[in-house]
Order: sequence, then C-alpha cells, then structure tokens
Amino acid sequence: MKYIFHLSTLMTIAILFNGCNESHNQAVEIDNVKQLSQKKSFTSTKFNNDLLLIGGTEGLSLVSNRDKKIDIQKMTLGFKIPKFLNQTTDTIISKSDSNVSMVKKSEIYTILKIEDGVLIGGNFTSVNNKKKKSFVKLTNTGEIDQEFSSEIKGGNVYKIIKYKKGYLIGGTFGLYNNVDTAGIVYIDKKGNIVNNFSNLKKYMYSEINDITVLANGNILLGGAFINQEDSLLNLNPDSYIGDETLEDYAHGIVVLKADGEIDEDLTDKFSMIKNEVYSTTLSKNQNKLYITGGFKIKKDNKFYTNIIRYDISGDIDTTFQVEELLGEVYSIYEDNERILIAGDFIPKDGNSNIRSIMAVNKINGNTLKMDLTSDCANIYQINKAGKNIIILGDGTFSVGSKDFINNISINLK
Repeated sequence: MKYIFHLSTLMTIAILFNGCNESHNQAVEIDNVKQLSQKKSFTSTKFNNDLLLIGGTEGLSLVSNRDKKIDIQKMTLGFKIPKFLNQTTDTIISKSDSNVSMVKKSEIYTILKIEDGVLIGGNFTSVNNKKKKSFVKLTNTGEIDQEFSSEIKGGNVYKIIKYKKGYLIGGTFGLYNNVDTAGIVYIDKKGNIVNNFSNLKKYMYSEINDITVLANGNILLGGAFINQEDSLLNLNPDSYIGDETLEDYAHGIVVLKADGEIDEDLTDKFSMIKNEVYSTTLSKNQNKLYITGGFKIKKDNKFYTNIIRYDISGDIDTTFQVEELLGEVYSIYEDNERILIAGDFIPKDGNSNIRSIMAVNKINGNTLKMDLTSDCANIYQINKAGKNIIILGDGTFSVGSKDFINNISINLK
C-alpha cells in the first residue's frame, strides 16, 4: 500500500524466483542521520533553503533542513501553519450491534511549493475552519488564497505537479468546480479548468496516484484503472471496488498524449502491469522509467514484483531485476550508482535485515547491504532536498545503535 487508505492489497502470492539476484558485496553507508517530525507523514517539499514542509496525519509541519540548529520561526518568513480537519465519519458496528461513529484524521498526500504560495492535496474537509475539500491553495502567509478557484467533490487528491502554464491534479475526485472528471484535471494558475480529460471516462473506475510528464510531452498516469469496455468484467458501475477487484481487473498505467487523448498503443505496452501502481519515476537521464506498486509480472521466465524498469518507449528493461518482494513498493530514489526502494515489504527469501527499505545496484537491481534498517515501518516517500535524502513513513528506523521514529534525513556516503 502506498497509503493505508488506498484500495490495494498486500500480496502474499508466492511465485518461483529464478535466483539471478544475489547480494552485492558493496555496502551502502549512511551518514548524518537526523530525526525530523515524528508525525506519520506521506510527503514533503523544500519550503525554502532552510526548511522542509512535511505533510501527513493532522496536516503540515515545518522542520529544519540544515545540519545546524536554526530558529524555524524566523525562517518561515511569515508563513503560519493552517489547521486541517477531516469532519467526515466512518460508521462501525460495535460488539453490542450499536452504530459507532469514528472521526477520521486529516491527511496530506501531496505538496507543491509555487512562487506565490503552496498547493496542498489530501483528504480533509476544512482549512482554518473554512470548508475546503481535499485541495487548497495557500498564500505565502498560510491563509487560503481566496482568488484561486477550486472545489473538489467526491474523493481525494494524491498528486499535484507543475504542467505547462498551470498544474495537473490527480486523485479519485469526481467533480472539480462542478465539472465532471475522471480523477484528473489540468488547471491554470487561477484554478480554472483547461482540460478535464473527459476521454478517461471510458474507465468505470480510475484512481491516480502519480503523474509523470515524459520528454515527448506524453503524460503517464500511475494508479488503478478499470475499463468498462472489458468484456471479462461484469460489474455494475455502482459496485464496490475492493482489493480483489483491483487485483483481477485493474490496469496500473494509462498514457495520455500531449493533447490529452489516450495513447492507446503506449498504454497497451504497459498493460502487463495489473493491480495498483503507486509511483512512476523517471531516471536522471530521463530515458528509463521506474514503476512501483503491488503487482507481479512474468516475462521471458523472469519475475518482477512491485518494481520494474521500462524504457520510455514502453519496453521492459530486462537487465534490471530486483529480488522478489512480498508486499508493496511505494517510492524509489535514484542516485548515481544505487537505488533506494521503500514501501511495505519483505524479501521472499526471508532476509531478516530487510524490511520496507532496501538498496539495489542501479545497473542490474542486485541487492546491496545497507546500514539503515526498519522495524515494521511503512515508508511512503523517499526524495531529495538539497544534499539530504528525506525518508517519510510510519515506524521505527535504526542506524547502528540509534533508533528514529517515522521521518528521518540521511546522507549516503
């Protein structure tokens, strides 16, 4: 699972592995480990050269991205953390068969810092006690930007990226500014719709977790997509879409052309990826694409579980193969020689030193030894902020004899 509220399932289906991945002798050494916010967190971005803005349960937090202690209040330049609430409830049945309402916590899944403020997406119903569902633009003082037109109905926002002269917003929402959508819109800098990608309505269900713009202008969507034209699927459009449905019927990738039309040929080349995709990450040279999620693929007698590398033309890079992982992969980080992989997984071979985070050789995917270990952690995101690698999640990390909770900053030697 990328986040525990998603519709994916923890895969425990065992498949034979061809044994080509052996641990590499090279060790990945960790340096300069620093504890960040201890809240369960999903996403972060550079707020400025000194601070990180982190999003997770119960909203936002600002933390230092410097090695030395700094006065965070002085570095915020007048930005005040707003209050996010989620006033929806889940109804559960107690042992006495009486209904019990449980208030959900607000959660922030995606943050985009822009020149005149911050765009925030997630699962919330109000900001600073004003009604605002799942998407908001904040000013540089932390107030709601009243000149930005945005209203989400029916769902959450999982990804926001810059695109052309505006932004792409992805998630599970059904309406944006009262216009019907399929979980994605292209908006201008004022929040107005430029393209609502109406052709995506061919999918009876779409959940967009990640968005990557390729060098040729194509837009690659990672998530879960169920095609209502699939002759094998006999579901009522109002049917509950659960884990088994996703595993059996969902495709993980849809590719759009620059004009917003579906690139059927390229989408078909990714059709081997079933179930849910959580991240789509371009390599540094932009000629490879890493896709992670909760899937399994067999090609040419090789198995690929939860992480696979393609070239941008849609062909699997069979030179790169990570050992079989039971669980799900949510995020990766690529440096010059290595790749860090994060999620909620264990290796099928039972390596007790690996849980939810691992390092592999960038060339072939072979496992590398690493100083950093986790204990029952779910790691939702790895990204870079300046010289530091930011690791966000929910659980305990260990480096040597020291333990850290939920979110840390590290350097790789």
